[in-house]
Amino acid sequence: KRHPFPVHPDRQGDERDFKRMGFAKHLPDLARAENNGLGDSFGQFGFNDFFGSGSQWTRRAVLTTEGYLIVTDEYKGGESLGTDYLAGPIWHLAKVEGKATGSQEKNWFAAPAIDRAWWQKKEVGVTVCIHDDGNLKFGSVQQSKSQDVDPNTTVFAYRPITAGKTALFLSILVPYCLAKCPEGVVDGIKSVIKQSNTFIVFVNGVRVVIESDGSWSVNR
Repeated sequence: KRHPFPVHPDRQGDERDFKRMGFAKHLPDLARAENNGLGDSFGQFGFNDFFGSGSQWTRRAVLTTEGYLIVTDEYKGGESLGTDYLAGPIWHLAKVEGKATGSQEKNWFAAPAIDRAWWQKKEVGVTVCIHDDGNLKFGSVQQSKSQDVDPNTTVFAYRPITAGKTALFLSILVPYCLAKCPEGVVDGIKSVIKQSNTFIVFVNGVRVVIESDGSWSVNR
């Protein structure tokens, strides 16, 4: 029986699951970090043999001057993963006491910030919106421990992937003042993934484009 997503395969899984530590190979030639003249930033990295021999994962991200974080993931599973391996983005948010977790229909999540800079006076939070391709399932789970922060809520989206075929995922993280309703923040987010593997996101009049070749742009 398959482990429930997103339980780490080091704890429970099947013969296809692949321990991450010591197996994934960083691709240094793919690593980039740069800024444009407007204060927007871009970065990318990649790994081979990531959760499966012959698999490749590439992540690209744009952080705008407004604080919007756009993250794209391209994952091509190795042949050992077959046709129904589950994959998708996972994010760790602050735990909110009493908040229900589990499967959900909506493709976004919201939580207070885990921490903030000393000079920030307003109570702030973050919304995580995951582009819905029509096949993703969404949910959350409470974690009693984590590697580097206090107990948190892990939010996720996932769907089956096919070995040898590149799967695309898109996450949009937008900060907001907790005094405001997160639904209003999500209403200002639009996204599309084109067949050319072009990711396009609109957030409150800011247009972000990330291409699979690593080119990117921000327009206002």
